[in-house]
Amino acid sequence: MLVILFAEPDDRATWKFFDYLILVFAALTGPFIILAVPVAVLMFFAKPRNQRRLEVCLIAVAGAVIQMLVLFETAGVDRPVHAARDASLQMLIRLLAKQVFLAPLLGWRTIGKYSLESKWGFRVAVAAALIGIAIELFVLLKSSRYLKLFLVFAAGVLAVSLANPTTAPPQWPNLLGAGGIRYWFFPMLAFVACIVWLLKKSNPVWLRGAGSLLLLVMLFGLIQDWGNPRPKDLRFQDYARQFEEAPSGTSVVIPLNPEGWSMELMKR
Repeated sequence: MLVILFAEPDDRATWKFFDYLILVFAALTGPFIILAVPVAVLMFFAKPRNQRRLEVCLIAVAGAVIQMLVLFETAGVDRPVHAARDASLQMLIRLLAKQVFLAPLLGWRTIGKYSLESKWGFRVAVAAALIGIAIELFVLLKSSRYLKLFLVFAAGVLAVSLANPTTAPPQWPNLLGAGGIRYWFFPMLAFVACIVWLLKKSNPVWLRGAGSLLLLVMLFGLIQDWGNPRPKDLRFQDYARQFEEAPSGTSVVIPLNPEGWSMELMKR
């Protein structure tokens, strides 16, 4: 969706059909189109203006109206009522540091086990958050309009996600331990895009060196998160035998992979 909004207009019928079809699909399958409307409008007013950008903008606006009507009609249906967010500045710093800046660099398997609530852990969180935000603000000021708009879009996704998440209460503490969910995808992608932008030839040597160093650290994180851990042998046959021998009305809890999951069966 965003690539189509950023793309240069093409008057060929096949490309126009493709662009409009993808935008319609994006508009009908989720509320991201609402946050994409400012992108479409700004791209329309950017020179050169043309009919194709106007049509793309109108499709985005129409999709946003549909999504907003749906949200107003179903507001709160799938979200916890009066959920406690337990939001605070300290929790926001820990969320940004752990889920947006450190997770793509070090990997979730490395950083996921740390809550960053201890004295030194919070200091690390503050440093990571400040450095990450500084990098994104610098890129926001210096980069092309395409990257600027993408950073604003990603920030909007993060803000909406934290303002009204579907997580069980207390929501922000639970989000702190939830890695790899959709809330972090665009913010993480925006941060990675900023790191890649640091490697531009026109940037000073020290800036390109900092970007290269961060990408090397990210390689470590990729290796940590590559693949899934091998399932453990939880000796299911023993629990099956226990269930067979259990008297009627007895419940048997059977552990499952991954660790922490289980199922409870009641013998009839």
